[in-house]
Amino acid sequence: MDDPSMISGTIKVVAFDLVLVAVMAALAYSIFLWYPVNKFGAVWLTLAESTVIVLAGAAVMVHEKFSTQVDLKLITISVTFGVLLYAAEWLTSYAPSFVWYTPPISWIINGLLIYLPEGIIIAALIAVIGKPGSVLMTMIPFYIISMVSYFNPIWTPFYFAWALAGEIVLGIRAPLAARVFGATFAVAIADTFLVSQFMLFNFGVYAPPALNVLTGMENAIFALVGAAIGYGIGIKARNAWKP
Repeated sequence: MDDPSMISGTIKVVAFDLVLVAVMAALAYSIFLWYPVNKFGAVWLTLAESTVIVLAGAAVMVHEKFSTQVDLKLITISVTFGVLLYAAEWLTSYAPSFVWYTPPISWIINGLLIYLPEGIIIAALIAVIGKPGSVLMTMIPFYIISMVSYFNPIWTPFYFAWALAGEIVLGIRAPLAARVFGATFAVAIADTFLVSQFMLFNFGVYAPPALNVLTGMENAIFALVGAAIGYGIGIKARNAWKP
């Protein structure tokens, strides 16, 4: 018989992801709509959005007593996956430029080259480690390398927000599969919507609000497909490493 607490945990994971995507999609739409009229207000709303996610994620990690769970295995695997995640995104720079601008491939290329690999890597990481702290510890080397290659501290809230969005899900007592897919989806949603807003502020990359929301949802779907692949890889690796 299924553990009622596990069923309840799965429901909480799904509920959190639904609330997250609804709120972040609405904010992304509003910010892109508002930006041409009030750039200052749109920027501060994005920073406030990132800060709320970071504070909520930090509160979950304190509650889960993250500091007592850090060990050599967590650090080693997380750092390895962080470097792997950066390498996967760095490789996209070698894609021919025409793929980003030529329909119909341009409609899916972002999800295919960025969010599908991200979903694979994040899901495999969580499946292997299976406890809170893994996504944050993976983000840290990713963040450091990113700052070395392109130093712009204003992006700091973005990096911590997507990592801690995943940590909120990992703090929910639920079956491993629910936490893997839930956390991967949360990371992808926070990543795709916040990166579009930070790209808008830093580089002026604008898209119609509705199109931006649709693109974000498409990216999250690609991440979920990647999560299905990564979960299988992670479970096999986890079983292989058992004594």
